[in-house]
Amino acid sequence: MTFVGNINADSVVHHKLLHSMRARFVRFVPLEWSPNGKIGMRVEVYGCSYRSDIADFDGRSSLLYRFNQKTMSTLKDVISLKFKSMQGDGVLFHGEGHHGDHITLELQKGRLALYLNLDGSKTRLSSIAPSTILGSLLDDQHWHSVLLERVGKQANFTVDMNTQHFQIKSETDALDIDYELSFGGIPVPSKPGTFLKKNFHGCIENLYYNGVNIIDLAKRRKHQSTQWGHDLNDGLWHSVSINARRNRVILTLDNDATSLPPDTSWLQIYSGNSYYFGDRCLPNYCEHGGHCAQTWSTFYCNCSDTDYTGATCHDSIYEQSCEVYRHRGNPAGFFYVDSDGSGPLEPLQVYCNVTG
Repeated sequence: MTFVGNINADSVVHHKLLHSMRARFVRFVPLEWSPNGKIGMRVEVYGCSYRSDIADFDGRSSLLYRFNQKTMSTLKDVISLKFKSMQGDGVLFHGEGHHGDHITLELQKGRLALYLNLDGSKTRLSSIAPSTILGSLLDDQHWHSVLLERVGKQANFTVDMNTQHFQIKSETDALDIDYELSFGGIPVPSKPGTFLKKNFHGCIENLYYNGVNIIDLAKRRKHQSTQWGHDLNDGLWHSVSINARRNRVILTLDNDATSLPPDTSWLQIYSGNSYYFGDRCLPNYCEHGGHCAQTWSTFYCNCSDTDYTGATCHDSIYEQSCEVYRHRGNPAGFFYVDSDGSGPLEPLQVYCNVTG
């Protein structure tokens, strides 16, 4: 981005960015100086508070958002999110109605394909062409922003500030969706843990559907809990079995079964067939190969076998350039330089000529 500065020593020029930005470093490169003044530059950068709600998808799970009524009919939709993908294919969100209306956003070979149908045709999703495709190399493990705005048949689809306007071919203006939207995959209703297409593997941040913060809603949901058994600290082995089907859970402890009340809430998570109890190292928050260990109340990272330090092995123990070593008074010689700090690049041994 190019900004125009002032033309004298006293005036102040303000520039307000249209979109928020997140960065570790900000570099200003002067392009030209005022011909009537002396060379000089002063820049002040003001930030603002940033809220981040992130959900992690392992490629085998999805997040369901259920409406309060059986069918949701909308004339206007606004869906926004940021995502970082580990693979080139996967469904980010999907919704459909029993009359054939559907909306699907899917990564296909690193590009985003949007399927949007309002005419009620029950054509299979795999046999129709997308309404529009945007982006490329979106599986680069970097954050990308998505915004979908629809009013009737008119729609704007934006990926990383590149916007495409298109008109939906339909006789109606309403999108009719049956009772739920799924994010991260398309689960088969009658087969929990089974999905119609490849699931999304990566992270989704600040997911909003028509003003509803989906991830925050999932975090704030009051989960149902129960206590079962007694004297389980007797030093003996005990068996636990959990059988979950749709909205009923059966817990069996030492061959004594109990059925929990049906879960009638409208937000559910399908998490596949693997469950972990009390594991504070899953997911592993230790970076750069740090070893995670845990106690009853917390976890800690052992960074001794890495080139990083800090609570989560985030901070590099090496400097980022030869210039830093020079300012520290080191003589010329071989040094390890970590050019991107805590980024993915490994430290390199380089020769620093710091005598000049």
